[in-house]
Amino acid sequence: MYRLLRRLSFGCLVAALPALLLVPGSHVRAQQEASALEEIVVTARRREESLVDTPISITAFTEVDLAARQITQIHQIAEATPNLVFDRRAGHSNHASRIFIRGVGQVDHVPTRQPGVGLYVDGVYIGQQAGSLIDIVDISTVEVLRGPQGTLFGRNTIGGAVQVNTVKPSDEFGADVELLAGDYSRSRVKGQVNIPFSDTFYGKFSGLLQEKEGFIDTPNAPPANKGGGGDDITAIRAAFRWAPQDSLTVDLSADYTEAESNGPPAVLGSTINDAPNTRSAMYNAQVAPRLGVGVYDDRYYLGPVTYTSLTGNLNDQHLEVSGTNLTVEWAFAENLTFKSITTYRAAEQNAETDSDNSPLNVF
Repeated sequence: MYRLLRRLSFGCLVAALPALLLVPGSHVRAQQEASALEEIVVTARRREESLVDTPISITAFTEVDLAARQITQIHQIAEATPNLVFDRRAGHSNHASRIFIRGVGQVDHVPTRQPGVGLYVDGVYIGQQAGSLIDIVDISTVEVLRGPQGTLFGRNTIGGAVQVNTVKPSDEFGADVELLAGDYSRSRVKGQVNIPFSDTFYGKFSGLLQEKEGFIDTPNAPPANKGGGGDDITAIRAAFRWAPQDSLTVDLSADYTEAESNGPPAVLGSTINDAPNTRSAMYNAQVAPRLGVGVYDDRYYLGPVTYTSLTGNLNDQHLEVSGTNLTVEWAFAENLTFKSITTYRAAEQNAETDSDNSPLNVF
């Protein structure tokens, strides 16, 4: 028994020896790998600092992250952000966002209501939900700050804030173009070019053209071949940076977006299995007999590739958003920086909706 125990002890020591010898090397490799991780710089506390040093609940996306996840519009970050609901459609508008963080937000998109989650682009507050959708054309980082942010961001941030920072012009020439094509005549052309005009003055120009036909057949809504759910978006942006010295930068940008769509496709409801509480069932039982019109079954999915809505009108919408932004940042002393943001934004939206979603023009 003594010999057996001695052999077992010696065998365990021999087996553990390689692991003991590898511990220092493994520790060094772990440190090297940790130091090689990309540092994410955020501005959640109104100054640039590392994400790991910021004591706030943040989900941050870099330009590389957005491209890897194929995020083309700002609302798609909700798919990779905990506690965030970011809908593209608010009410009958196809170009108004609805943002909720931890259950706090704003549903209405009328001008008299402002959201419960603040949206900021380069430090500029976007005060209206209409026109707040941002196409990913020239985005550097997106930060989602969960929880009240009123101390540093002001009102309308009781639920949190979403910060979008654009790519600033630089002193190196560069350009890229992205092309996309898909079903329903979907196409997208996105491009940008950076031009250094001098050693201290740079410019960056970007644009987006996107088209998509509707995927909902609307036989009762003229023109019938237009379909519901279509989009036509044009977005352009120009940015300039003047950096006469390391401590002073002046950024000037201007953007314009025009979007046309048929609005979010909607149906009256389905009469499958004669469900008594659906709007279509009530329409068929109460409205249709009194008006002398036939009953119908309206649903999105009628076959392998067919989607149909019997609404009487398309939800045509037209949106124009424009703005300019002037930011001056001057580090005039150690640990003291002066920053000024001056902006003007305008949004105009014309929208009509067939709220009853029936073949008749009721609402």
